[in-house]
Amino acid sequence: MNKATKGAIAAGAAGVLLLGGAGTFALWEDTDSVDPASISTGVLTMAVGAGTWYDATAGTTGTITNIADFDIVPGDTITYTTPVTITAEGDNLDGEFKILKTAFETSAETAAPYLNVTVASNAATVPGLAVNGTTGAITFASAGTYSVNVTVTVVFENVTGTVGQNADIDLTALALKLEQA
Repeated sequence: MNKATKGAIAAGAAGVLLLGGAGTFALWEDTDSVDPASISTGVLTMAVGAGTWYDATAGTTGTITNIADFDIVPGDTITYTTPVTITAEGDNLDGEFKILKTAFETSAETAAPYLNVTVASNAATVPGLAVNGTTGAITFASAGTYSVNVTVTVVFENVTGTVGQNADIDLTALALKLEQA
């Protein structure tokens, strides 16, 4: 055999020997578990209690047994009061409670412009809550349980002629919303 062939055979044998040893090559390693623990998620909910409708028109105040049977007329004022309990549990939790008031639908479009609806609450007197004077939104900056009374006042303003007669007013546009800030 010539020298070049012998050199190639020797290099090939050395490569095979090195590859055979590659299976035994290892690095040190170690694993361990972290402190066994679990975390839990917080809670942000509201519970709306049973509300009550009142006829707050001057001289005729009293509880309205069934609002569906009440026929509001120009000059009338009615209110709806309901208790709301906000439960906020969680570290670093802050949020906002809003009373949404979107456009009211009526069966007679002429009635809606004369319906004046305002919303109020006693949130400013509840420790831990603040009321944004511009939006009326109630904010809280820490976890806790907060009880608020919400009052909706509906006034059918004075109109002339037959405006707004024989109309059904859908008040489901009023809604309460609780969200994390």
